[in-house]
Amino acid sequence: MSDQGERMRKGQQAEYELPLTRNALRAIRQHLLEAIAATAFEDQSGRERLYLSVQLLEPVEHMLISFITDGAIARSEIDTAEHLKAAAEGRQVN
Repeated sequence: MSDQGERMRKGQQAEYELPLTRNALRAIRQHLLEAIAATAFEDQSGRERLYLSVQLLEPVEHMLISFITDGAIARSEIDTAEHLKAAAEGRQVN
């Protein structure tokens, strides 16, 4: 599979997985925020670890969105290449 084809496949897979992943990330975030609220006053290091865990959730979602965007760009590149090739051969592509 070409690099563009692989990028497109990853993008399609990420687009398929994004809704479920978003739900999971929301549930994890809620659990972590509840855990932060439940920490003892003197457990500063525990709260900091939980806070860092919350902060890591957003980049996961952004990475999936990045895969989706990159896949769409790859699809566009493939389509453009097909149209240019067809034009060079004197035929039309839908």
